Amino acid sequence: MKSESGQAIVIVALGFVMLLAFTGIVVDVARVFVQRAQLRRAVDAAGLAATGQFRTGATGPDIVQAAIDLIRAHDIADPSVIVETCGSLPGGGTTDNPALCPPAGQPKRKLVRISAQAEVSMLFLQLVGINKVPVEASSTAEAAAVDAVLILDTSESQAYDAPSGYAYTGDSNLGCKPADVGAENVAACIAACTASATHPCYPLQQIKDAARAFVDRMYQDYDRVAVVGYDRSATTVYHLGIDLYAAKNAIDDLRVYEYAGTACPYATTVGERWKCGSSNPGGGLLTASYEFANGRQDSLWVALFLSSGGINATDPIPSMGSPENLFGYCPPKNFSDPLSRDGLPPCRDQRWSVHHQAPTITMTSPLYDAEDYAYDIATYMGSEAKPNGGGGMGVLFYTIALGQKAVCTTGVTYAPGPPVICGDFNPGYMDLDSGLPNTGELFLRYVADIGDNGKLNPPGGQDPNPCYTTGSGYQCGNYYFAPTGNDLLRIFLEIAGRIFTRISG
Repeated sequence: MKSESGQAIVIVALGFVMLLAFTGIVVDVARVFVQRAQLRRAVDAAGLAATGQFRTGATGPDIVQAAIDLIRAHDIADPSVIVETCGSLPGGGTTDNPALCPPAGQPKRKLVRISAQAEVSMLFLQLVGINKVPVEASSTAEAAAVDAVLILDTSESQAYDAPSGYAYTGDSNLGCKPADVGAENVAACIAACTASATHPCYPLQQIKDAARAFVDRMYQDYDRVAVVGYDRSATTVYHLGIDLYAAKNAIDDLRVYEYAGTACPYATTVGERWKCGSSNPGGGLLTASYEFANGRQDSLWVALFLSSGGINATDPIPSMGSPENLFGYCPPKNFSDPLSRDGLPPCRDQRWSVHHQAPTITMTSPLYDAEDYAYDIATYMGSEAKPNGGGGMGVLFYTIALGQKAVCTTGVTYAPGPPVICGDFNPGYMDLDSGLPNTGELFLRYVADIGDNGKLNPPGGQDPNPCYTTGSGYQCGNYYFAPTGNDLLRIFLEIAGRIFTRISG
């Protein structure tokens, strides 16, 4: 009996040893699984961080370092990290993986594959010679490519600032507006600065400088850009493509609108002066929509829309038969004012704030005007696309109002804002429904709002439109106001930064 009692003690002791060993294995295996899960989360985050580095000027080492920093931030000590991309990036550091490359002839995608390995220190298994166990994880991440269309105003007003007049008068303090050179000399002044390489038109030159800086923030071979210039009509000077250098050259070639170097032939004819309008934002938007029709479905569609605020022309509508319809959707003569078509601004009636609200006013209505035309095209482009068809294009809009006409429309005196101070202005410019002169700004704020999330945001609710509570002349949401051309570079670069955050954040 005593011997059996001794055997039981040995068996119990051995059982405790085995239980302890089993517990140690469970603890160490659990540590391996926990560390592997943590490494996977770290690698997923590192992939997003790496794709966020896809921008102009980024190098391979930038992308690798971003990945390593994120993995270490997840308490992974001394990770071994391999970053794979399509082709080699500037500065090296990444590994070429052809599987991440698109078919020949298609733009590259911002794909990054992160593979990481780390070692987990063992606690109990060290007793049997197993000090560390390796764990691995990999992840492929992608930042959205950008398909951006720059819609730039090239109407007559883009030569109205000094020193545009220098090319014509030799005086650098003058622009080409009628008050500077006389109404009869405006066309000649514009023709002079348009043709001059050393004394170009302003603020168009500042628009071009800012637009080129925006393109410089895009990623060659990955992002695509198109450039549309609009005045009386609209022209795509560079179709949606990946050659950012060619896009910048196309921007350089933009010129201010002119009537073949002469004054508008209808300018002095009573009842026909409305035909001389040179600002057709609706046509610019429509032309931009054709570019997005060729956009990549997996990219971010962005439109940067700059306007001086005037809307006084549309595309011709020959299908409606009347010769006058070749000049676009302009309301007929008002019965109480036979010369209303010559009123300022031309091609618009005086109740601008309500007519774009279909179905009350349709394209066949005599009240349908240039502003209605622009509102309708912007609504289609910015509205959210529907899964089963219909809806709009879902374009993300950023809008920029340039100069006093966007906010005050006109004025004898004008103090750039914010806050904007408007002096005396022609009552013919005011909206009779709202009593507001800032119809250009209201339009651009509308476009920015509907192009932010595909719908109009009411004043209240979870996602209110910030412009409802923002005074005239102030930036709000995706709308910006540039009192002068000197403000454009800052605004274009700020928008570029917001787009980059949106696609990689």
